[in-house]
Amino acid sequence: MFYDLDTAKAVAATVADRLAQDDPAHAADYKSNAEAFDRSLDGVAQTERAIRTTHPGAAVVATEPVAHYLLVAAGLTDKTPEGFASAVEQDTDPAPVDVAAMLDLIKARQVAAVVFNEQTITEVTKQVQQAAQDAGIPVVGVTETLPAGSDYLTWQRDTADRLSAALQQNR
Repeated sequence: MFYDLDTAKAVAATVADRLAQDDPAHAADYKSNAEAFDRSLDGVAQTERAIRTTHPGAAVVATEPVAHYLLVAAGLTDKTPEGFASAVEQDTDPAPVDVAAMLDLIKARQVAAVVFNEQTITEVTKQVQQAAQDAGIPVVGVTETLPAGSDYLTWQRDTADRLSAALQQNR
């Protein structure tokens, strides 16, 4: 849900409203901060829309569906084989046939980028990353939690920017 900007805005608004109720003397500050947060997220959404316009329907695969909402907002087509994605969701290793299907998409350069969860590295995900590197397909690292030393807005902006740059590189 971290990559769903509308949900992030809704949470910020709810937090601001509740803080304003508990601390009416600072209600205007809470509202102002939530509005500033929304405007910053609008910048991230602008990057997503630019990806949608510049790379409409570009195909990608993902080692995990961590950035699903980003991919949808950017108008990208997630070609991750269903069996691969399902196994990952069930916290099991994908079947060899599903790994082969994923690698075939990459080796045949049928995808513009590989979205790689940097926080869940397995032998299979290493194999996927290596196949992408061998094929010259950009790998975009994503995380499921806020990286150390970062804030939410920077994290989301950087991820969207890296995805945009990767797709631009593979034109």
